[in-house]
Amino acid sequence: MGFVMFYADKKNRKYTLSRFMVDASYQGKGFGRVAMELVIKELKKYGASKVELSVVPDNTTAVHVYESAGFKFTGKTIFDVAFMELEL
Repeated sequence: MGFVMFYADKKNRKYTLSRFMVDASYQGKGFGRVAMELVIKELKKYGASKVELSVVPDNTTAVHVYESAGFKFTGKTIFDVAFMELEL
């Protein structure tokens, strides 16, 4: 169980993953990685050229999932949140 919420800036073909959540009982079993692959595939269908998300860098599990999907840190931070981006 879980859900994904994103914001679409269709004019600039940039999409922001506002929420990407996997229920605790499903974490650590590969569901997050598969879900992220499906999300990226869907966003490509919408014509996305870039996907952005934010993460608390101490959440090493989330960072690992995002990096394994190709996201890279942008250097932008707000308080304790860092931003990552994926060019499609």
